[in-house]
Amino acid sequence: MTEQEVILCKAGKPVAKLVPYQRSTKLRTPGTLQRKIKIADDFDILPKDIAETFGERRSQ
Repeated sequence: MTEQEVILCKAGKPVAKLVPYQRSTKLRTPGTLQRKIKIADDFDILPKDIAETFGERRSQ
């Protein structure tokens, strides 16, 4: 397979360029965001109006 770029055009003007995917050479270091991100205690609780929009009935 040859590596090549593909230019997408609309009305003769370039609007996007597709290029071959290149995997990162950096190794991932687990835990680098430890103590930098906080998830709220109520993260998994949907507000009543949103829950009803998705058809969930709740008795809160």
